[in-house]
Amino acid sequence: MPHPTLTYRQLLHRTDAPPGSSWHLFPDQPERGMANFAGPEQIRQAAHEVRDGRAFNLDYALDAFDPPMSRARGIPHHRITAKHDQARDDVLDEFFLQATTQIDGLRHRRASGHGFYNAVPDHEIAPRSPRLGVQLWAETPLAGRALLIDIDGLLRDRGTPFLNSVQE
Repeated sequence: MPHPTLTYRQLLHRTDAPPGSSWHLFPDQPERGMANFAGPEQIRQAAHEVRDGRAFNLDYALDAFDPPMSRARGIPHHRITAKHDQARDDVLDEFFLQATTQIDGLRHRRASGHGFYNAVPDHEIAPRSPRLGVQLWAETPLAGRALLIDIDGLLRDRGTPFLNSVQE
């Protein structure tokens, strides 16, 4: 997948899209935006960096923010329903993808003065429309690598534990 060769400085001077944006730079999968930088080659390279093989959940619990980040939205309410004694269904009422640490689609927020990502028209941002939706992350998940830094361990080795300095 070809990556754009524009520098950020060049992107800031764009006139065909919001300055600094990645709009219209990825012809193969335009609605993935900057996630296109994590293509097959980058994922292969990241796989070589794996040492421990551990995965870390970066999500908060759905009810972690009380009050919620947006006071206009409530905290998700979790219910378990049963139509018969052999099955249960988990139901989330008032669940907003944008009000949690869960992944969100690019249709959540318009670029002020420009519209939705890649200039997708308003009428295409609708229920059951795939445009800029969260389903893109299920179809081609985000994958990569991260660096886990043990700040407390580093400071402890230096004789100044992090937890002690936070509590003071």
